[in-house]
Amino acid sequence: DEARVNLKMANSARQVFVLADDSKLGERSTYGVLRMAAGMQLITNSRPDDTLADYARETGVDITVAGGAGANV
Repeated sequence: DEARVNLKMANSARQVFVLADDSKLGERSTYGVLRMAAGMQLITNSRPDDTLADYARETGVDITVAGGAGANV
């Protein structure tokens, strides 16, 4: 099961990077593998909305906007 393998890899990793374009931000998936948590790094192509940016700050998730559209959020 792919979700189980992904969860096991994330739990074994020293750091977790999530790459998601702006079409994925703020959307609910059909099934979740893991929640964003402290120490994770979200890399995306545009600045997230305030709700996601605030959640990331509160939980200790770093957000990087790639492509020169902005610096770390």
